[in-house]
Order: sequence, then structure tokens, then C-alpha cells
Amino acid sequence: MLSLAGAAMTRIVFAAVASSLLLLSMGIFPTSAPARVVMAEDAQGPNAEVPELNVLKVYAGKFKIEVLEPALFSGSAEGEWVLDGRFVKQSFKLENDQSKQLLTGTHLFTYDMHKKAYRCWRYYSNGYIYEAQGAWDEKEKTMTWTGPDADTSGTMRMTSTFDKDGNQTWKLTKEDPNGRVQGGEVKGKHILIK
Repeated sequence: MLSLAGAAMTRIVFAAVASSLLLLSMGIFPTSAPARVVMAEDAQGPNAEVPELNVLKVYAGKFKIEVLEPALFSGSAEGEWVLDGRFVKQSFKLENDQSKQLLTGTHLFTYDMHKKAYRCWRYYSNGYIYEAQGAWDEKEKTMTWTGPDADTSGTMRMTSTFDKDGNQTWKLTKEDPNGRVQGGEVKGKHILIK
């Protein structure tokens, strides 16, 4: 006889399986490849079925972070391909010059085939959550992420330019609903270590 907790878990698992089968039957999940469990180490790069993901290679690897303005902070970031190479998960930490941890976070980057757009979600240890859509400029090797800023009802914009060595120079701005920059800009670099 199942315990109350065991019965509840059985219902949850059944609901998850039933939902997945329903989505499959509706054609929402691709059925060309057999279902399998994918571990992070399976994905050494972007999924070949989505060529647009190649752009996001710039977020994978190990980086040294330097925040140059408004104050000098440093840190590290590491990005890896996850979920069968359909997302880059990049985690970071920032410290001040006394090695005191100031902020940590996790970013997820992907290309949404249904919306035909680059998308990212950013989660920070201070509770801030940011969702954005990206625009890639191939000629300039620049990605611009734009999304609503929950603090100001305006827009947050992060523009990153990548050099031939995989380093990233970035600028973060918050804009009010009229497009005016609020609180200045935050500028920094991600220097590729490997």
C-alpha cells in the first residue's frame, strides 16, 4: 500500500508523463530522434538541428570578468551547453577588491525556433530576474539583449561585442519608459580563459 506521499508522487509523475505524451501527439515536440536522458557532458556544442544556436558559442567557456564602470569589481563565469545543446547555461560570481562576494547569477541563452528569436533568462542572487530577446549583428559581432526592467517599468539593454579571440566587451543600461538612460551605464569585459 502506498503512503500518502508516495501516492502524491505517483500522481505527479503520471501527470508529467501524460502531459509530455499529449504534447508529442500534438506535434509540439520533434519526434525525429529517439527520446533519451541528456547529461550536461553530452552537449559539447550547439545542437546541429538549430543552426542559429551557433551564434551562442560565444557564451560557452571559462571567463575572467572585469567590471570597469562605475566601480572596479572582478569575478569569473563559466558557460556550458546543456539540454542536448539547445541552451548555454552561464553561471558567474562577482567580488570586490577584498574578495568579498557581491553577486552571483545564472544566465540561460537559446534560440527559440517558434518565436524565431534569441532569448535569455537571467537570475541573480539578489532576487532580480530578467528576461530578454536578442538581436545578433553578424557584421559587428554584437549581440543586443533587450527586455523589460521590473524595477523601473522601462527597458534593460545589454550590448556585447565579441572579438576574434572570444573576449566580450559589454555595456548594460536601464532606460525609463521614454528611452532615457537611468543611473548611468555599467561597462565591463569577459576575457576568455578557455
